Amino acid sequence: MQTVRIENNVERERAVALKSALQQALSVGNCNGCYVILSEEQQSPQLIVTIVKPNETMMALGWTGPTKHDDGFHYTRRFEDDQVTAMVRHVRAMWNASAV
Repeated sequence: MQTVRIENNVERERAVALKSALQQALSVGNCNGCYVILSEEQQSPQLIVTIVKPNETMMALGWTGPTKHDDGFHYTRRFEDDQVTAMVRHVRAMWNASAV
């Protein structure tokens, strides 16, 4: 399974750059079974990042959730004008959050 995937035909340069940066920055060993979904809503400039984890973890500042789904616990954050490096930092903080 891919660590980072893009859904809903997101083609913005920023999403592609974020996917590439996250694939390099995230260690699967720190979050075994986790993955990231990048998506967006129509007519919205926001990039939506969802981290799916098999087990519930602590929260990182700025994230919502968790919501329980069949594939695990979903943690979501919306980014509007953030630079890729800032987004990677926030994603990494949630990715590495400790178990509850």
